[in-house]
Amino acid sequence: MNPDAAGWKLFLGYVAWLFASIAIALILALLVGSIVSVVGVDARSTAHQRVVEVAGIGFFAALAAAPFIMRIRSNRTDPDATD
Repeated sequence: MNPDAAGWKLFLGYVAWLFASIAIALILALLVGSIVSVVGVDARSTAHQRVVEVAGIGFFAALAAAPFIMRIRSNRTDPDATD
């Protein structure tokens, strides 16, 4: 395979992952907002909106970084492994 083609495939795969991460983060942030509403925070208050915004940003950041974290963890050598 052409190295340039592999790079483009990797880049486009990560862009697709970012779009999926946005969708997942939105769903999880709305779920957190619903849980906060059940606990007693008014759904129309600024506190509720702030919780949903912070949760969405946090989930997105974690999901966007996940491929890099998984790559670093998988490339680590296990000191207890025997050959």
